Amino acid sequence: MADKFKIVNGLNEDSDDDEGLEQKLDEDWEDWKTDEEYEAEEFICLFCDEKYKSIESVFKYCSSNHSFDFQSIKKTLSLNFYDSFKLINYVRSQVAENQGWSWSCLENEKRCWEDDKYLKPFMNEDSLLHNFWEDEDDEEEDYAMAVDKEEILMELENNQDVEMNQLMDEDIMDVVPSSKENGSEDRFPESNGSLDMLRSLEKVTLNGGVAGKDSESSNNKEKRKLGKVSFANVVAKEIKTVNENYFGAYGKFGIHREMISDKVRMDAYRGAILNNPSLMNNATVMDVGCGTGILSLFAAQAGASRVYAIEGSEKMASVATQIARENGMLYDANSSAGNEHCTGVVNIVQGMVEELDKVVQIPHHSVDVLLSEWMGYCLLYETMLTSVLYARDRWLKPGGAILPDTATIFVAGFGKSGTSIPFWENVYGFNMSCISKEVVEDASENPIVDVLDSRDIVTQNTILQAFDLATMKAEEMDFTSSFELEAKSDLSLTDGNAKSTRCYGVILWFETGFSSRFCKEMPTVLSTSPYTPSTHWSQTIFTFREPIALALAKPEADGMAKIGTESYPAAKIQARISIVRAAEHRSIDISLETSAVGVDASCSSGSSGGGESREILVQHLLVKEEDLKLLVEVQASIARGLDLSDLAVEYSICPSKDQGGMLGWVRKGQMVPEFEEAAFSAPLNKVVRCKTKFGWHLLQVVSEREEAVLQDVQPEEFHIKMQDPSFLEEAQLLDVREPEEITQASLPGFEVLPLRQFGSWGSEVTTKFNPEKDTYVLCHHGVRSLQVAKWLQAQGFKRVFNIAGGIHAYSEKVDPSIPTY
Repeated sequence: MADKFKIVNGLNEDSDDDEGLEQKLDEDWEDWKTDEEYEAEEFICLFCDEKYKSIESVFKYCSSNHSFDFQSIKKTLSLNFYDSFKLINYVRSQVAENQGWSWSCLENEKRCWEDDKYLKPFMNEDSLLHNFWEDEDDEEEDYAMAVDKEEILMELENNQDVEMNQLMDEDIMDVVPSSKENGSEDRFPESNGSLDMLRSLEKVTLNGGVAGKDSESSNNKEKRKLGKVSFANVVAKEIKTVNENYFGAYGKFGIHREMISDKVRMDAYRGAILNNPSLMNNATVMDVGCGTGILSLFAAQAGASRVYAIEGSEKMASVATQIARENGMLYDANSSAGNEHCTGVVNIVQGMVEELDKVVQIPHHSVDVLLSEWMGYCLLYETMLTSVLYARDRWLKPGGAILPDTATIFVAGFGKSGTSIPFWENVYGFNMSCISKEVVEDASENPIVDVLDSRDIVTQNTILQAFDLATMKAEEMDFTSSFELEAKSDLSLTDGNAKSTRCYGVILWFETGFSSRFCKEMPTVLSTSPYTPSTHWSQTIFTFREPIALALAKPEADGMAKIGTESYPAAKIQARISIVRAAEHRSIDISLETSAVGVDASCSSGSSGGGESREILVQHLLVKEEDLKLLVEVQASIARGLDLSDLAVEYSICPSKDQGGMLGWVRKGQMVPEFEEAAFSAPLNKVVRCKTKFGWHLLQVVSEREEAVLQDVQPEEFHIKMQDPSFLEEAQLLDVREPEEITQASLPGFEVLPLRQFGSWGSEVTTKFNPEKDTYVLCHHGVRSLQVAKWLQAQGFKRVFNIAGGIHAYSEKVDPSIPTY
């Protein structure tokens, strides 16, 4: 399990000449200067004012006169580009402070230069920083041509300033899992983030600062372009290293044994492939990332006419070839046409799918079924999905099948038993809870991959994000999603005296669906939920710095107490999670913001007067408090007729800038007070200004509607409604239980929409059902139905009712003839 995420890269090495790289870069930066044009540059010694015409000369001088052998130090300490970059700036800073400083001063010190502050050049116009890496192996430089230009551009966008002064924001977690140490948890190390209790408008900064108005001089722009070119080779080398490690790790058999031993994983894929003959019979199949080739063998067994098994690891491609050959399924171009349908159809192709055209000629849009097991921790780690989408767009026929075709990320809150606190409270009879404090603090900065028991869950589950893999675009992998969590209704049953429960953090898990859209005979779902058998993916755990107390009944407001404490339990938790592809290739950045919402805040949306029952659709532009001049200029642009959404894309520092500043539908109690007051008092479509702790806002309410109703309906009340024939005609009744539950107990008139198959019906719900009609949702105990009811409300359904206690309560209180289970 841990080994799978020790992976950070791998790619076959294709060399091209330097002219190819120069031509490639020329397409994007036509006016960059060649190295020859900068031959006249002077390189200043790190320890004195001596100047030299070449890198070699200055480093030779540093070695002979100052006992500082840069190349040797770099090799001995295994310094990468960024470490070396920091080291040069560190040495210059120390020499500037103390002219007598020398490298020997560090003999008994730590690696002080590793501080990220040394990413900022100490000396302006330091030619050494632009050129010190150019003496690396030619073989590595040539590798830049093997990397997709879009990957280089994406990396360069994350390193826009050659001074590297936009460092990672402290609210971001770098998700870079490593192997397990000292226990059963897989950690995501080197996180800079904290899970602060923030309001829902808290700024999220991903991979550094967000740009404001561009006020650079033309000279600075030239330097930035030169800087991009200087970084291009480095970016290519880093991607190469990541890809080599990634595919190299998948060349170890332990990883494949672990994945093949995952029964949940294998049953889902095997069932989807073998139990849907109309999909696989005589189909042309492409398996992206085939590993041992097991899924390709299933496809051949199911009757595929040709299977292209693509594998980036050279070793595993060789192994998969041998396996297919020994099982009589390897494609032989010279074989006769009389082979059985499950024999000789698997063609193993070694290479990255993005470079497939260089290896084998597969007609574009000729594949019937695209197959891949691409999922990583938290679904998106490893970002292999981009390769799958690339293959889909290039080789899948119009209307062709992709397996799986849906993916959904879920979130829920967990309690104390989901942490290590209970362990330290009683160690062979001794109280060691002082350790747990440090452990919790560490866990709040480092997401953990581990298995949680469903009994550890203290809130309702909710959907964080859903993907339709048949239609989604790669940029949709980067998203921000808001959600609310309330305590599970059945917790009060276990302890009748308890008034609250503590939520110590949230967990994420995913489900991928092989829906009836393509798997017509037998759709299936692969789930990593804590409510189902565990998988090698486990769940991803985010721990709060401080737990949040959640009320099990309607809490009493205590104006003197902090919301979310035992004295004033929160009515709910409002949170927002952002997941984006990180600057480090194949990694992701995750940020989490949470706030405890009291009963007064939740009630304010329903209070009378001033249109508080409204929901408004609002967009905004945010600038820093000190950028008042920019704010005035933007206002002037709006007065001239420019659109706020276009200006938000260019100038806003809020993550909503990617959506033109659109915050979506909001109601009272969701925003910081200053913003809320301005938004709910603003005339429709008029741009108004307000100031909050985040800076200056220009906001615009572009639409409004009556706030949607979401409430529980008791089984007895619902039974009375069911006796009215017109009710069954006018209302929409949805049962979100699984098919096997329906066979045990059901109520008439309900349409079955299994929650585990959400990916297959979620995108159609607003067209299949009428958001204006009263909608009633049923499940077993009322938990899953409330989750779906909230989601329906967010989709614009005006009146949604959750049947409290589910069909179990209906059986006990209304109709005992309905079986309980």
